[in-house]
Amino acid sequence: MTFLFFNVAGSILFERSDAESASVVHEEMSLQALFPYVGGKNIERGMRVGYRDALDVFQVYEIRKVKTYEPDHYQELTAEHICISELTDEFFGDAEWTDISASEALGEILENTLWDVGNASTTIDSSANITMSNVWADVRTIERNWNCHIIPRVIVDSTGITARYLDITTAD
Repeated sequence: MTFLFFNVAGSILFERSDAESASVVHEEMSLQALFPYVGGKNIERGMRVGYRDALDVFQVYEIRKVKTYEPDHYQELTAEHICISELTDEFFGDAEWTDISASEALGEILENTLWDVGNASTTIDSSANITMSNVWADVRTIERNWNCHIIPRVIVDSTGITARYLDITTAD
C-alpha cells in the first residue's frame, strides 16, 4: 500500500510504500501503522498521512502520536481522520431546522470550514435543534437525527490536498 505524507497545510512531503503493518478502525476513524525508520522521511507528530481505501477513496489522517523503537529502527504512528481534527476546531452557532434534508443541514454547518457537502444518496427530511458546539459534534448530530452515515472523502493531486468532502449515505 502506498502512503503519502503531508505537512499541516496539505502539501505532499514524501511517499512511502514500506509499511510493515497498517490497520484502520472505521468506527473510530483512526489509523495505526508501523514503518521502518528511513532517514529523510522521518514521521513526526502533526504530519498527515493518506492512502486510497478499499473503495478507491483517498483518506487522510492527522498523526497524533509517534513512537520510535530503537535499536529496531521502526516508527509507529497513531492518527485520527483529518475531518475530526479540523472540524473539532471549528464552531457553529445555534440552529433550528424543521423538515430539511441532511444535505441542507450539513451545508449550513460546513459553510465556514475547509469541508464541503459531497455526494448525498439520501433525501429524507428531518428536524433538529443545535446549540453552540463544534462542527464535528454537529456532524454527529446530523447522522443521528437523519439516520444516515457521513463519510469523509479527500481529493489529492500531485502537489497535495485540493478538496475535502463529507458524503451522505443511508444508514444500514
